[in-house]
Amino acid sequence: MADPERYVEVAVGAATDKLFSYKVPPSLQDEISLGKCVLVPLGRRFVIGYIVGMPGEPPAIPLKEIQAVLGEGPSLDAHLLKLTRKIADDCLAPWGAVIKSALPPRSKTAGRWVFHLTRIVPDLPPSLLPLEKRIWEALQASSPLSVGQLQRRVGAEGLGASLEGMQRKGWLAREMVPVKARRLPSRVDSLSSSAPEALPLFPSPGRELPPPLAPVREAMEKPTHATFLLFGPHREQRRRWYLELFQLLLQGGRGGLLLVPEIGLTASFREEVDALLRGRVAFLHSGLSRAERERQWRRIREGEALIAIGTRSAAFTPHPRLGLILLDDEQDPSYKQEEGPGYHAREVALARAQMLNIPLLLASATPSLESFYKAQRGEYRLLSVPDSAPGELSRVSLVDMREEAREGNRPPLLSSALQAAIGQRLAASEKSVLLINRRGYFAHLLCRECGFRLQCPRCSVPFVLHRGGRGLVCHQCGREESPPDRCPNCRGVIILYLGPGTQQVEEEVKRLFPGARVARMDSDVFPLRTGPQALLQRFGRGDLDILVGTQMILRALPFGQPSLVALLSADNLLNLPDFRAGERLFSLLMEMAQNRKGSHPYSELLIQTYYPGHYVLQAVQAQDYLLFYGREIASREVLCLPPFFQLAQVEISATREDGAKRAAMALASLLQAQAPPSQLLDGPAPSPLYRRKGRFYWRLLVKGEQGRLVDPLGKALDQFQDSAARAGVGLRVDVDPIRLY
Repeated sequence: MADPERYVEVAVGAATDKLFSYKVPPSLQDEISLGKCVLVPLGRRFVIGYIVGMPGEPPAIPLKEIQAVLGEGPSLDAHLLKLTRKIADDCLAPWGAVIKSALPPRSKTAGRWVFHLTRIVPDLPPSLLPLEKRIWEALQASSPLSVGQLQRRVGAEGLGASLEGMQRKGWLAREMVPVKARRLPSRVDSLSSSAPEALPLFPSPGRELPPPLAPVREAMEKPTHATFLLFGPHREQRRRWYLELFQLLLQGGRGGLLLVPEIGLTASFREEVDALLRGRVAFLHSGLSRAERERQWRRIREGEALIAIGTRSAAFTPHPRLGLILLDDEQDPSYKQEEGPGYHAREVALARAQMLNIPLLLASATPSLESFYKAQRGEYRLLSVPDSAPGELSRVSLVDMREEAREGNRPPLLSSALQAAIGQRLAASEKSVLLINRRGYFAHLLCRECGFRLQCPRCSVPFVLHRGGRGLVCHQCGREESPPDRCPNCRGVIILYLGPGTQQVEEEVKRLFPGARVARMDSDVFPLRTGPQALLQRFGRGDLDILVGTQMILRALPFGQPSLVALLSADNLLNLPDFRAGERLFSLLMEMAQNRKGSHPYSELLIQTYYPGHYVLQAVQAQDYLLFYGREIASREVLCLPPFFQLAQVEISATREDGAKRAAMALASLLQAQAPPSQLLDGPAPSPLYRRKGRFYWRLLVKGEQGRLVDPLGKALDQFQDSAARAGVGLRVDVDPIRLY
């Protein structure tokens, strides 16, 4: 008796929230299970999908078949399927896209096209052209063949036109075949190249935990869910406590997951963790190769590594014995996924901890307003722990640049106070770090005669001038042009270069201090994957006196402790068109003031500003989080902003501006029809960056009561998806956006 037919529901990684039903061919019925990755036909192409359901009865429509089960790669268990479904619902994102984000990246293609001769024409057709004849003979000798294989056998490239012509005439057929991932060994590098050693536990694990952390230990031992917010101690001290918690977990045969905001933090923490937990720890971040990430992912899933440390996407790590989740620097915006499904790692960790009934520990010296507000309301348990080794606080100096402007026609890049401070450090053989949040030499070019500002023709952003042969560069799309001799608008010759960047600051520092050893560190010099380790080691050894760069320097500073850190323009960050600008600046400056090596902070943090009386800067100078929180939370409540209201940003794009505007207006009408009385709608209006890479963007901001925003917004979006206005436009929904520019 033949086996009954089986059917599956598949979520695909494409931009659709629909699930697709497929028939399972008899040859694959023993291989399918929930969470498996499959190759399926979708329209005229083949895509990767994930089995999320196995209904008993098929829909009343003809179904296509699954092409292959990609069983060698990672898949999801029932818990992670449930987790990704919840995140997709909360973010109004396609389920398949969330699953794709949760898994380590597969090989670039899941299938490839191959060609074979049709059975209709068994003999060589007489009308073949010479190149077509060679293709025919190659396929007669061996079939099927890919395009690359055919190119090698016929000794020619550019076979596309010939292959298409032979298909149209019925001589060839094309089909997609799966490319299965190569099986990867479960062991990785020297970190896990041998069997795990007996773990050298502390004499009494947990002995260094302060009394306020006792509730975390109790929740781990029960286990039970509770969300804790650890507020107060600096990062180095928190890490010691994390190691103690890891030891406690391992002693009980369970594991932990530590999330950190950036790759650099995993690298700096790795040596210390590996020395103590050798063979039991795995690291996950985008700096690893595809194969390396998949191997680390497998080690965790198979229970070989019980401690997982990683960045944002590691929140989905398939840990079989998870006992605690930790989120360090929980306020950091890097935890928010801004491309693809807009999940926040903090919300993923919270949902996961609730599902598994385990504790979640959030930690920060400057918590996000949302988290501290929930702790104040009792939704989280606040653990305030004073610094056990406070040492001396950094001195925070505010330099009023208005005074500098009064002394001359144009204020200098480096104020007289900053120049004096650098000179003192050089005389004492101490190091200085200068931060400016802008790459390049000048931020934009302005014609003084007509006011024209030179912008990228594909984006609504100014060109940035770079020295060293690059010329004008668009930091949005990467377009490069040569600087003009005359204004393109009025042909004027007086062109002003405004807004200094890291290159100009580096040049100015070398001019002012010709004997100093100066280097620059930004993403132009060090792309993400190459890293600045060699430069930082030189700085740590004392081979450099002054380091100029962007914010990427901050978390690498323990390589070499400077005694002076200066932010050249706080106002650029404070005046961004975003209600979170003040919170981000406060967190950045407090990190600069409190960053330390051991118990020694920087001796001085110097901030150049035209607004020294602003409450954000006053709170930084006092190093008082509660002073900042009190002012900021009151402002948020008056303006109906998070954490009092929930916010969603909907962006619509099109190649024509009128097309984007019409679609945005249509969506706004649907939103107004669905909106409850408590929901507010701002827009539609052009986005702050209204043109990017040749597309025009319009934006709607939707505000609603916490927990009551997503459902009506989702219904309006469903109606929009089925409307004529949706045709030809791009749509991106960001629930709880972390930035608005």
